[in-house]
Amino acid sequence: MIGLLQIDLFLAFLELLIEVSNAGEIGFDSLLISKLKERGSKINLLVKEGPFPEDVTTEDVSFFGLDQLVDSVAEVHGFFVPGESSSSLVEVFKKSDLLIAKSTGNYEALKAEFEGKRAIFMLKVKCKPIATDTGRPCGDFRRG
Repeated sequence: MIGLLQIDLFLAFLELLIEVSNAGEIGFDSLLISKLKERGSKINLLVKEGPFPEDVTTEDVSFFGLDQLVDSVAEVHGFFVPGESSSSLVEVFKKSDLLIAKSTGNYEALKAEFEGKRAIFMLKVKCKPIATDTGRPCGDFRRG
């Protein structure tokens, strides 16, 4: 369970772009999003254009009622790369105070593209290149 102290750290972020990943984690995502919404944050959710194996799609968002909780839901084909995405999606990215991106694939797609924006990348370090890039050992889940 996420403690209130950690959630309160997000209070400074009024608008968030959350790029979700694995459909099996949507329950955790909904808990985090509901806590952020309770504190007044605007949440823009980014999902995969379906069908996309194992990743969250708009159908999953609707099934779990997240479409009623978030301020907007946008789809991306493959991975979100600001320099290669639609202008409306790039605008949402630029307006956000914080980016939360889940998964190694999303980290790799965004690591050179988030242009100094505050970002939290949630992933497990699975290989040496990512370990070197993040400064974390293989197998690590913690933020540095």
